[in-house]
This record gives sequence, C-alpha cells and structure tokens, in this order.
Amino acid sequence: KPQPLPSAEVNRARGEPKVEIGASDRNEVAGKRRDPVCGMEVDPAAAAGSIVHEGTTYYFCSKGCLKAFQADPSAYMTKV
Repeated sequence: KPQPLPSAEVNRARGEPKVEIGASDRNEVAGKRRDPVCGMEVDPAAAAGSIVHEGTTYYFCSKGCLKAFQADPSAYMTKV
C-alpha cells in the first residue's frame, strides 16, 4: 500500500525542499507549463493556445500541438 507523502512541515524540518505534485499542477515546470503533446516548456502568457481537460488547464507551444491534443487527449495523458 502506498504511503502518503510527508507534509511540508516534515520536509522543512528535515531541511528538504518543498515538493508537492498534484493533479492540477503535474504539467507545471518552474512557473511555466509543459506542453503535453511535445513536452516543451510553455509560458502561459505566450502560449499558442490552452484547453481545460478534466479540470486542468493545459498550455500549448503551437496550434498543431493544441489540435493534436483536442483530437485525442487520452493519448497524451501519460506524458504529463
């Protein structure tokens, strides 16, 4: 049975950096977002497009990546 991740306080007490990954930020990379189609880091303000899928907003580097995701989102969910 998987064990829960330690709380932020426990991590800070150990001197470890705070790392929390949840469903809503799996595609986030240091303030940027990861395009789920090609894996490129995307600045949300400069993204070629975005879409909300299952409650998460995904950003895309190009219209081509956006169209590919729209055609079959489940094909790209293992990349995020």
